[in-house]
Amino acid sequence: MPRETLTTPLLWQNYVPVSLPSPSPFFPGSLDLVFASDPANGDQFQILGTEILLVQNSDTVAHTFSVNSTPDRIGRTADLTSYPVDPGQVIAIQFSVLDGWVQTDGNVHLQSSDPTLKFCVVRHS
Repeated sequence: MPRETLTTPLLWQNYVPVSLPSPSPFFPGSLDLVFASDPANGDQFQILGTEILLVQNSDTVAHTFSVNSTPDRIGRTADLTSYPVDPGQVIAIQFSVLDGWVQTDGNVHLQSSDPTLKFCVVRHS
């Protein structure tokens, strides 16, 4: 089966105009972050270089995740493999450099070891 594509909401900036347009861009749920993962098929997100990957472990035991790399011009060839996330923790990785991470399909490929280890990708401007 194909990888699950994660939604990538745009982060709201802290310089919201004093006069919000009508209707307001803020409504219940508009600032919520959605965490998801598909350990059976893997996950992916489109990379533009302005993404932050959040990884949340909601379980009571540690789990791992991996990010597939591609050959880059500085010699890095290894994936980020089996990175541990402790119970109840959230970690973050900023993807500001595409070299070494973007796959031929334009996405970053992720793999969670357990359904309780979930991803959320947010994009900033």
